Amino acid sequence: NKMASFGGRREFQRKSHWKFFLFLIFLTAFLVSGGLLLRNLYRSQQEQAAYDALAEQVHQMEKQIAEAGGALPIEDGVLPQYQALWEKNQDLAGWLSIEGTAIDYPVMHTAQDEEYYLRRAFDRSNSVSGTPFLAAGCFTGCGNYIIYGHNMKDGSMFAALLNYADDTFWEEHP
Repeated sequence: NKMASFGGRREFQRKSHWKFFLFLIFLTAFLVSGGLLLRNLYRSQQEQAAYDALAEQVHQMEKQIAEAGGALPIEDGVLPQYQALWEKNQDLAGWLSIEGTAIDYPVMHTAQDEEYYLRRAFDRSNSVSGTPFLAAGCFTGCGNYIIYGHNMKDGSMFAALLNYADDTFWEEHP
C-alpha cells in the first residue's frame, strides 16, 4: 500500500513539473508577444510624430507665405513651402493632404526603384509604415499620378480613405 502511495506521489510530481514547464512556455510567449506589440506601438508613434513634424514645417511655411502676400520665388521648380524639405531629400515629389483626415504626408518618387519608400521614412531610415510614393512611370506633366501607400491598422497613412465609403463623410470631405 505504501508502494502505491509513493508511485502516486511521483506521478503527481511529474505532472506538476510538466504543468510548471508549460506555464513557463506560455508566460514567455505572452511576455515576448506583449513586448513586440509595445515595440510596434512605440515605433508607430515615433514614425507618426516625424511625419507630423514635417507637416508642421510645411504648414508654418504656408502660413508665412500667406502673410507675405504669397509672392515668394519658386526655386528649382519647387514651391516655396516645400523648398526646405526638398533640400533635405530631393526625392520629394509633392505633398498629399486631405483636410478633415489624418492624411498629410510627403509623396516621394524614385524612378529607378519604385518601391524604395515602401518601408522607408522621408529621411530614408527604415520604417514600417513607409512613405507614400509615386508609381515609377509618373513624371512631371504625365497627367495621372498614381500614389502608393499603406493602409495602417493604427489609422495612419491611407487608412483614412476607408471613411470615404460613408456617403456622409464623402459629402463633408469632397
